[in-house]
Amino acid sequence: MAHRCAVLVSNLNCFHEFIREGETGFVFDHRNAKPADALRKKIENAIGDETLLARVAEGGYRKSAEFSLPNVADQFLNDFNPLVKG
Repeated sequence: MAHRCAVLVSNLNCFHEFIREGETGFVFDHRNAKPADALRKKIENAIGDETLLARVAEGGYRKSAEFSLPNVADQFLNDFNPLVKG
């Protein structure tokens, strides 16, 4: 995402915070009866629509900025500051 590449992830809760299907990435159902087929279909759909692929890659890039090292560090400091001052 941070390199303007569209990502494809399995449908795990850990990805839900930053991956929105068709907006910031692609999600496939790894619990499908045929997970390899589900993955193949997602890949085919993504690479078959260059406009969608570019839009999702850009959306993912913008979303990834929220998780940059400076932003994450600031979030930690904001969370811990009240504890230190308390």
